This record gives sequence, C-alpha cells and structure tokens, in this order.
Amino acid sequence: MKNIFYLLFLFFTLVSCKKEEAKHVVVAKEPVTTAAFVGTNNNGIYKVTDIDVVKRKWNIYINKKLKPKDSIVLQQFSIVKTISKGDTIEECYLLTARAEKQNVTIGTTLSLKDGKFYTDLKQNSGFKTYEVLICDGVCGKTICNPEVVIAGGSKRLICSSCDECAKISGSVD
Repeated sequence: MKNIFYLLFLFFTLVSCKKEEAKHVVVAKEPVTTAAFVGTNNNGIYKVTDIDVVKRKWNIYINKKLKPKDSIVLQQFSIVKTISKGDTIEECYLLTARAEKQNVTIGTTLSLKDGKFYTDLKQNSGFKTYEVLICDGVCGKTICNPEVVIAGGSKRLICSSCDECAKISGSVD
C-alpha cells in the first residue's frame, strides 16, 4: 500500500511539473564614457575649457574621499606640462585643480591630440575611466602636487615626495 502511494505521488509530481521554455537572457552593456575634452593648446598656451562635468565629478570625488568638516571646493583648474620620472623620461600633461585653504591638489594625465587635451582613459571592469590622484598636504611652503612616473611602459601618478604629503588615488568615469 505504501508503495502504491509513493508511486502515485511520484506520478502526479512528474505530471504536474511543467517544462519551462528556455528564456533568452539579455545582458545589458556596461556604460562606456568617451574621453573628456578639457582644453586646448594654442602654440604653447594651454587653455582649460569645457570642464563643468570634470569639475562636478572631481568635487564630489574629493569630498567623498577626504570627508572634510567643511566642503572642499576645487579652484584654479590648469593644464600643466611636466617631465616624467622613472624608466622613461618624456613630456607629459596634467590637468590639476587646487583647494588652497585645505592644502589639496588633484590631478589626472592628459593626451594632446590635434591641439586638444583629453583625459587618458583606461579600461576598468568594463568601464572606461581615468585615474585621478589627490595630494593632501604641504612640502615646505609648497602644496603637494601630482607628478608622473613611467615604469614598465605605463604612466602612473604620484605625489610630491615628502613625508607630509598624503596620496589618495582612484578613478573617475
């Protein structure tokens, strides 16, 4: 009797199970941003332009990372030509901004193409982002600044080399 009961239970269980059709899975593509246009080079005169988006993102980023009591407002956005350190020595360009009151500078590397400066994008988990570096502190009487190092064929950002300069790196899309 028990066996008949188990067989009936098994039969009804199998009959009541519906075969599900295979569903098409749509994989959403991750958003990709294009390089941010940030300025122009007119015969060695660098002019910062179109930085409203960069300015907004950097102000959010720096306040999130440093968590200051009073909000940090970045000013003095400028394009700087510098010489890299490390394995390879070459001319590099940086976009920097400062918050003088808090002794903070933030920067990113730039590429110069056809007289226009763009942020250097990197692939990061399906997103295209650019590296930013916050330098917090003072070396002597000078606010810490981002610098470029080329090692193993890749550019990296570092801060001025002194013990009082704190480095906070990350990326922005």
